[in-house]
Amino acid sequence: MDFDWDRLKTFYMVAETGSFTSAMKKLNLSQSAISRQVSSLEDSIGAILFHRHPRGIILTEQGMILYHTAKEIFEKIKKAQERLVENKDSPSGILKINTTVSLGSVWLSPMMQEFKKKYPDIECHVICTENQMDLAMLEADIAVSYHPATSSGLIQKKILHGNIYAYASPLYLETKGTPTKKQDLIKHNLIIYDQTLYEDNDIDFNWLLKIGAQEYTQLRPYLAINNLHGMYRMARSGAGIASLPEFMENLPGTLQRVLPNEKGPEFDIYIIYPEEYRKVQKVQLFKDFLVEKTR
Repeated sequence: MDFDWDRLKTFYMVAETGSFTSAMKKLNLSQSAISRQVSSLEDSIGAILFHRHPRGIILTEQGMILYHTAKEIFEKIKKAQERLVENKDSPSGILKINTTVSLGSVWLSPMMQEFKKKYPDIECHVICTENQMDLAMLEADIAVSYHPATSSGLIQKKILHGNIYAYASPLYLETKGTPTKKQDLIKHNLIIYDQTLYEDNDIDFNWLLKIGAQEYTQLRPYLAINNLHGMYRMARSGAGIASLPEFMENLPGTLQRVLPNEKGPEFDIYIIYPEEYRKVQKVQLFKDFLVEKTR
């Protein structure tokens, strides 16, 4: 089987854009030329790549396999091009940063403006998701995570260590009173982290349910939310007491630490990137920036 790069590129662009018409604009080719190249590719590999119907096109199972392979190839080529043209005096290119919703929206976002002022030609894409993207497959350039790397071929550095504490808004405490001992928690609204979708999370954000439980009484959550930013917003609105990382303590809409002598679980924050990006300038600049900001 003889792969032709032009035909593969045409197929990839059709699959990526979802239509022959959109691919025409990207490739500056006629629809008939695109159709011929896709048909020729199908003939050469002996498989149908698209289901064609009046409302558009859909990848076949074989087409989906080829699309994912082609995507990986072209992403790597794009990264190689960026590395080849990198200008040390004016670093540029797209930097994809993967992090969690809470770290991205609360901890990282206030620092991004400073990084952009220093390196205005680096186009930063902060991708917030509770599930870490596959750095080994180059889905992102660098990750900021509560969890260390588990795959080989990744470099990691711990940049921050802290604790989880209980927090509530002054409005809530004025209304419900301030607990003075852990047994008082049974009288309060506890906002907890819903781990239904993320059972591998090894940080126990729901420790308040355990320390507040009494011999014959089990505490029940008032609200459960599946990300820390949501917990922070609910606590700030006066809904109840939430266990949160201590870096959220001094954010706008100040929260007050509750039961300050009760220390929750420890946590770490890591920056992680593929080993092959060890000398990629934009990745190293961002890593060095975060290291400096967390000293």
